[in-house]
Amino acid sequence: MGAFDKTQSVLKTGNLEIKRPPIENLIASKMVRGEDRDYQDCIFLIKKCKLDQETIEQAISTIKDHESRENAKENFNSLKSYMSVDFSVAPKEKNQKKSKMQFGL
Repeated sequence: MGAFDKTQSVLKTGNLEIKRPPIENLIASKMVRGEDRDYQDCIFLIKKCKLDQETIEQAISTIKDHESRENAKENFNSLKSYMSVDFSVAPKEKNQKKSKMQFGL
């Protein structure tokens, strides 16, 4: 999944708190496996969370296992090519309403 510093709380009730890693790390993890369902999940997450290419590539670069990291890089490149993912080069802005990428589906 790669290294990360912060988690996000998904649910807190009583003494139970459920946390998840950053979305970009979930995408990196899915890109290691690279099955059809993983590609669809990643497309959904990228669009929903408005992630940029650099953020995802940074998460992939933190995967410790060399073979897993290379698989993730290759699968992410395939995802970009296969789905015609066009990442904007504009920097992230707060309260940005437009997605930073367009999918040619």
